[in-house]
Amino acid sequence: MALLRHSLGPNSCIRQLQSTPKHWRWRPIPRLTYSAHELRVNASMHASAKELWLQTSDKAAFTAALESGRFSAFVFGPDPAHQALAAAWSSLGRFRCLHLDSRGLLSETNTGKQVGEVVAVDGPEAARALEGRVGQQRGRRKVAAAGEDTEEAEAGWVGSEAASEWVLVLDAKDWKIIPAENLVALTQAPAVSSTSSSHTDSPAGLPPLRLLAAAGTAAEAQLMMEALQAGTAGALLTSNDPAQVRTLVSYISRRDAEESGHPDALLRYSVARVVAVRQLCMGDRACVDLAGLMQPGEGLLVGSFARCLALVHSECGESQYIASRPFRVNAGPVHAYVCCPAGRTRYLSELTSGEEVLVADPAGRCRTALVGRVKIERRPLVLVEVETSEDTGVAGEPPARHTGIAVAEFILEK
Repeated sequence: MALLRHSLGPNSCIRQLQSTPKHWRWRPIPRLTYSAHELRVNASMHASAKELWLQTSDKAAFTAALESGRFSAFVFGPDPAHQALAAAWSSLGRFRCLHLDSRGLLSETNTGKQVGEVVAVDGPEAARALEGRVGQQRGRRKVAAAGEDTEEAEAGWVGSEAASEWVLVLDAKDWKIIPAENLVALTQAPAVSSTSSSHTDSPAGLPPLRLLAAAGTAAEAQLMMEALQAGTAGALLTSNDPAQVRTLVSYISRRDAEESGHPDALLRYSVARVVAVRQLCMGDRACVDLAGLMQPGEGLLVGSFARCLALVHSECGESQYIASRPFRVNAGPVHAYVCCPAGRTRYLSELTSGEEVLVADPAGRCRTALVGRVKIERRPLVLVEVETSEDTGVAGEPPARHTGIAVAEFILEK
């Protein structure tokens, strides 16, 4: 274990405990799989942008979704009182309004054009029936693509030629993940491409099928949009809670930033010069095991002071003494901060299974990862004194933190 001491300038120093990072060359954000002999990286799979719809009778939830700019449609019905809300809320802003009738069909309120349907799945028989419909449509697409005749369907999207695409909203009442995974698998193209995300192409005039999932909470929507990694193409959030709307928007914004690679989404690093190294006594060290694999160059941002976090590398490197553990970071002493999503920090001693942390790489790209386990052990520590020219630390943020949130107040740490 290494202990960093950070200096704001040549005449003043603060101390920071951290593990010494190793230096690796960065490769693209991966999809990691193990073979019998090696760790394979597949960077070709990227999910497309997720589409959000909302069905609510709460004005505050509707306003929060409208102001976020992330929701592309709002569903009203089938209750007549709920349908009346579309006209009542029209003065709040411009939005796409969809009418849901008693049969589950969705249509544009202004034109009456049918664009999709909500299908309730309340058991295994209903799930198999829906999978059969999707599979039949996929088979018809293959036949149509080959230039052969296709039968007219009785109803639904199979025979629909009016819609530019047909949106199928899965409303699973009991088991949710398994029906979603089965449908995601069916709606994906045979060869997974960088643009496929529960959305099939449209040959021979048949409208493409787009799969969404109904969800009562933001967590449930996130789960459905990550089913089989690619996930559904989006979610229909059915909630009257504005907090659920904001939570879902936050997740989508974070996801988009992680996948975009845009310079504005990158972390800003400063280079620190090591000026001293000193061996110390024993301390309590936190080892963070993630529920996912990291690649060379990736690690956690950890530090004794939130204004000076260092990239602590994972154990993905090979050693003659120990096997590679690309899910693990020997993060640092228990008092240290670790960077989490939304710009917040947590103490390493506070982390528990199921929480989220931020994984970063040397280029400043970051993504969210799930904590699987935290082990705290007695280990010897090392003091490493570093020096930078930043006035308020490496990140240039306010020097103080309150419950993990950056605040602008005077604080002296040493």
